[in-house]
Amino acid sequence: MKQYLPWLTELEYQALVHEPNPYEKPGSALRRILVETEVYSRLSTSWLGEGIPDLTIVYFQGTDSIGHIFAPYAPPRQPSIPQEEFDRYSQVPERYFRDIDVLLGRYRKLADASHATLMIASDHGFHWKSDRPATLSSFAVASAAKWHRNVASIWCMALGSLQVIAIPPLLLNG
Repeated sequence: MKQYLPWLTELEYQALVHEPNPYEKPGSALRRILVETEVYSRLSTSWLGEGIPDLTIVYFQGTDSIGHIFAPYAPPRQPSIPQEEFDRYSQVPERYFRDIDVLLGRYRKLADASHATLMIASDHGFHWKSDRPATLSSFAVASAAKWHRNVASIWCMALGSLQVIAIPPLLLNG
């Protein structure tokens, strides 16, 4: 957590741990996202280490959750976000996706070692910059999808080669 929120004190951290609704506050949501990402990663790599399965699918909810919780705080600062909150949380998405890149690198090594194809898929993009909704909640059920971009993609890596397949928005809307 310190890597993401260097200002966080031990007392503040303990409060996040005991937050009854973890997605209620950005700090407790981040903690939950990081725990889930680590658990999914450990379970899947442990399972993959036991043998070579015909198919393995690993889903990281955190890549979606980080957008829903932290896109409002991403640069450029939106007028509705207080400067103090922007300063506290604006770097969280970039740091998280850097960690996901490292994690995907580990999966690539596992795939290469077992001569498997690694496929990475995204069902939608996310509005991160000035095209973000200014007044809609990014995590309320009624408006969360307004933060999604209608662009999906698939990356396939087989024995060191990379192929990127972009899925046009027309297919996603249809």
